[in-house]
Amino acid sequence: MSRFLVSLVRSDQSEAVFTQALAISRQNQARLMLFHCLPVEERLDYFGEVYSEEFIQNSRALQDRVAEQRQTHQEWLAHYSQRAADVGVAAEWDLKVGGAGYTIREYARHWEANLVVIGRRGHSGLKELILGSASNHLLHHAPCSVLIAQATLPTSA
Repeated sequence: MSRFLVSLVRSDQSEAVFTQALAISRQNQARLMLFHCLPVEERLDYFGEVYSEEFIQNSRALQDRVAEQRQTHQEWLAHYSQRAADVGVAAEWDLKVGGAGYTIREYARHWEANLVVIGRRGHSGLKELILGSASNHLLHHAPCSVLIAQATLPTSA
């Protein structure tokens, strides 16, 4: 059975990405892994020694924030998983903390995905260079095929 990893983010495009992945998985009788990557804090605002009190407080605050986000995102992913099951598609979900491109790539490798389905935020040029692009990273480094799903499907003429 084919295995499709679907990278979802909490945005307006999630529904379109999920719908396209669900349709493709039904056509191919594939199993879905609904996956979300919680972003890493870019930096911790601390000065001084690594184990200073300020660093420890920031670290605890970050852990609390991640725990809260994890709970919210688990419920969100479980909802999508149930929707897939309702139409006969085997689906499971998972989430990890880390940089999106690398984390999705490694998850696809370990899960032995045949396809990664991901949306795109529309960054280009300098903005993409500075902020990075998970979809671009996956196009060049994924261990399998990658489908970049558009947020809206084109209407037929």
